[in-house]
Amino acid sequence: RVEAEWDRRCALGVVLAAQGYPENPQTGDPIEGLCGPTEDSRVFHAGFVTYAGIANERYRVVEGASHVVRWLTDTGATRSFCGTCGTTFLYEGPRWPGEVHLFHGTLSNPSQWPPTGHAHIGEQLPWFDAHDTLPRFENVAARGVEPVRCGPKA
Repeated sequence: RVEAEWDRRCALGVVLAAQGYPENPQTGDPIEGLCGPTEDSRVFHAGFVTYAGIANERYRVVEGASHVVRWLTDTGATRSFCGTCGTTFLYEGPRWPGEVHLFHGTLSNPSQWPPTGHAHIGEQLPWFDAHDTLPRFENVAARGVEPVRCGPKA
């Protein structure tokens, strides 16, 4: 049994986009407005999002609960983020009752949460594929949903 624990530092997610992307992206432009990693923060970059889904009873906020802002979407899902820095860290949706889905990059022990599959491969960009043998799901990897395939595209 592994307990999920957030890294106590603010996690500044950075989305990078450039003119001409993806065929011929402009490069070399400075990214401004970030202080960079410090003792109280860390910066992570993501070309895709990795979630760790855990049972509600195994999840709790141990520090900074007064900063958590929750937003109820029109689909009935709740997204939670830090009201101070804006870091998104949690998703709760009606499709997975009894579970919360944490952004993997915000955990302090991410290596203890290895991936078990790939979801939303229908949105996968043609120039990227993970070279592992995990199951691939067209949309979501809910109970009872069969994968499209296991492993990368042939």
